[in-house]
Amino acid sequence: MGRLVVRMMESALIVVSAVCCSIADTASVSVVASIQITPAVASIEIGSTLQLSATPYDAKGKALSGTAISWSSSDPNTATVSAQGIVQGMMAGVAVVSASAAGMTETVSMTVTPQTGDPRPDASDLILIDSRTRLQQATTRGEAECAIRASPCTPNPALNTPGLDTAHFALSLNMDGNGTRALRVTWKKPATFGDCCGGGYQQPVIPGAPKEVYIQWKHRLGRTSTGGGIGALNSFAINNPLDPVGNAGRKVMLLLRDVPDMGGSGRIDYLYQGGTGVQVTLGFKGLNKGPFQPDQMVGQTIIQTIYAKAESSADSNDGVLRLWVNGQLVLDHIGDFDPWGIHRIQFPSTYRSPAQDQTEYLWDLIVWQPK
Repeated sequence: MGRLVVRMMESALIVVSAVCCSIADTASVSVVASIQITPAVASIEIGSTLQLSATPYDAKGKALSGTAISWSSSDPNTATVSAQGIVQGMMAGVAVVSASAAGMTETVSMTVTPQTGDPRPDASDLILIDSRTRLQQATTRGEAECAIRASPCTPNPALNTPGLDTAHFALSLNMDGNGTRALRVTWKKPATFGDCCGGGYQQPVIPGAPKEVYIQWKHRLGRTSTGGGIGALNSFAINNPLDPVGNAGRKVMLLLRDVPDMGGSGRIDYLYQGGTGVQVTLGFKGLNKGPFQPDQMVGQTIIQTIYAKAESSADSNDGVLRLWVNGQLVLDHIGDFDPWGIHRIQFPSTYRSPAQDQTEYLWDLIVWQPK
């Protein structure tokens, strides 16, 4: 007949003895009395990450090593937390992050605030396309087209006329009077309503078709005195109330995904919509509308950044689309964006029913995948 004796001290001492065998085995199991999370109060910006640490202690205040910690968030739409305690801000608000071990739980309040300033790639991020230096070194349209691609390419000899100034898409060697080089796009008022001037300037392939990506570029609307192009100086009209179907507007960029287009549902559109007033939309069929008014920023440098994150799985509703304009977050939406990666971009795309002859310039395109 055996006997079980249990004594509770600062740790639990369990002694099991078997009369028949005269064998005694002992084991000491530490009891978690408290957990300390560092930092105890935290605030992060949307899109940023923060490493939390959790240390369990016994009743004497001794740190316990080797104890498994599990992490959770009260609101993953506001802030997510990984198994390693890395918190990422998703949208403005407050979430409670919990660390648990051996039946004990401690929490920290995580305040997520809008991101200030334009997003920038960190040293650990993967740069997929970077035209900033290559475009400023270009002397021909062919070299400019190669500058916005991920991989080196041989410029098209047909496009190698220095300072080509007559094409719908061209290279401006002095966009602003300070020697800044930019991709120049001219839009000519069409004889009938509909798309002007064909399809996209280029469709740079994004290596690996990432499911999470930042796309940033600089943009100027309206012809400059040194940049070349057509139309009146510093004039750019997005709205065209004469369009009979109310479909006028500028397709700034299409984010084409690694699936068929499916009539538009297989891509993410970034539009300056006209027809019945100017609205900016990011998503499919006007899914997300924001307050940015590009027609009120004619003649200015506009830094635009798109952040796209696919759903983790079909119908998980955790996809993210964001738009920053000159450091201000103007669109922020979490929802159903499908679990497809971004395969390539159409940059710029096309124009529907421009109301006048006009010119715009684009430069400093950079695409990166956060780590």
